[in-house]
Amino acid sequence: MSKNTETLHVIFSNSSAPELREALRSVGRTDRIVGFREFLQCGPIDPPAPADRLRWLVDELGFARSDWDWLPGDVDRFWRLASESGPRRVVWTSSRSACEHSAFLSWVERMGDRPYDVIDLANIDVTWRGNDGRTQRGLALSLGMLDSDVIAGEALWDHARSLTSEERQTHVGTWRKLRAENAPLRIIGPDGLRSAPITYFDKSLLSQASHDWQRVVRVIGLALVEGDGKYFQQPDWVLAARLHALIAAGELECRLPPEGPAYFYGLTPLRHHAEVRLPKI
Repeated sequence: MSKNTETLHVIFSNSSAPELREALRSVGRTDRIVGFREFLQCGPIDPPAPADRLRWLVDELGFARSDWDWLPGDVDRFWRLASESGPRRVVWTSSRSACEHSAFLSWVERMGDRPYDVIDLANIDVTWRGNDGRTQRGLALSLGMLDSDVIAGEALWDHARSLTSEERQTHVGTWRKLRAENAPLRIIGPDGLRSAPITYFDKSLLSQASHDWQRVVRVIGLALVEGDGKYFQQPDWVLAARLHALIAAGELECRLPPEGPAYFYGLTPLRHHAEVRLPKI
């Protein structure tokens, strides 16, 4: 890829924008980056209306509307910038991330036949450097996991390629099926995305609890890392919302120790230092 090519990088892991920007600058590139900050792995997607999804996030997961009123406008801005004609578009995604792959399928449907290239980091090997200075090869998995020196050192932008017409049709078909199901959650695995009920992670959360008091951070963390660790499902605040629902339903007991940080876990009414346990029989 020429350094002089005007390129717009489209990312679905917005927190990774600084690392990608630094990687590009380190090789003398001034490409633009636009990030998608909506959460299409959860909530209603048919119709794909940000205002409807915001209502769901408030009602179902306990979001504070005043903190998230920016979301519909931000989504509209993304589609306006990402769809503009002129620059070459390079889309970064991961078919191991429910969040990124959901947004990517939405992108494919919306963009139709317009040209763009894709980098799927799910199965690309990179060289990692550990805290002890040793290096090893391993899967990149997601842009959000990579430092700028890895992105630049591996020249990951060279993996960009165009989708075939068959791939586009498959992606569009998958997304339209998911939209028709319009489930509360979408989870990902070797066979791609599939719909799931809002209670999908409840069993896992309950299995991590015991009859002894445990911090909610521990219970949620253990539920998040179940499996082989190579697929990224829902963010911790979705599981925190479900944990709060299980407490409200009497499936778990909760207490608030007298000392601890005075802030909530994620976007829920659940205090960060709260503790839970299974009810005593």
